[in-house]
Order: sequence, then structure tokens, then C-alpha cells
Amino acid sequence: MIEDEETEEIKEKLAAIFEKGEKTSDGKIEINSAHEVLRDEGDAIIDYRGAEYWLKSDGIWGKGKILNIGVPVPADAVFPDALTKEQQDEINVQQEADRIKGLTPEKRVSESESALNAAKAEASIV
Repeated sequence: MIEDEETEEIKEKLAAIFEKGEKTSDGKIEINSAHEVLRDEGDAIIDYRGAEYWLKSDGIWGKGKILNIGVPVPADAVFPDALTKEQQDEINVQQEADRIKGLTPEKRVSESESALNAAKAEASIV
């Protein structure tokens, strides 16, 4: 059986929910942000869990991911689908440079020779 105190608490929580969201035609409450969830206390908390983003710091792009509820997206972060063509190009160049830095000297020579042979083959076709 629900006590009067619990009834008042439930009413307050429901009022907070209706205040934060909108009731749809099917009776569900829709929160004003896709990245907000309601806590048991009736207040909303941000939820970007799983969101990946790119952030440029000191001229270097880094990829991040939000793992916990309540963690905001960094101020200068850019979601992957919002990257401009120029930003994508910068990231691609940086990733290729990082890949090459990680190669062994033998693998670098091998890739250089392959690139040179491909260029020669293309030049002979033209």
C-alpha cells in the first residue's frame, strides 16, 4: 500500500517529468533533448554514452569516446558526421603519417618501392 508521503513524492516526480518533456498523442513523455534521460529523482541528466568525437589540440587531432552517463561533450569536439572536408583531410593526412612512423625500416623501403613501381606503371600507360 502506498503511503501519503510516497504519493506526494510520486506526484512531484511526475510533475517534474511533464515540465521537462512533452506528452505525445500516445501518452508518452518526450524529453526535449535526444541526449537527456530522466533520473528517478525526476531531473534530467545528459547521456552521451558511446558518442565518438574528434578534438584538435595543439594542431593534432585525437579521437575520443564518452563512456559514462553525465559526461558532457568537450567544448571544441566535432562529431564524425559534422567534420568538414578540410577536417577530414587533415585527419587522414595525420593518420597516414602516424601509420608510416610505425613502419619498420624494411617495410618503409618496401612500400616506397611499391609506390615507385606503381607510378612507373601508370606513367607507361599514359
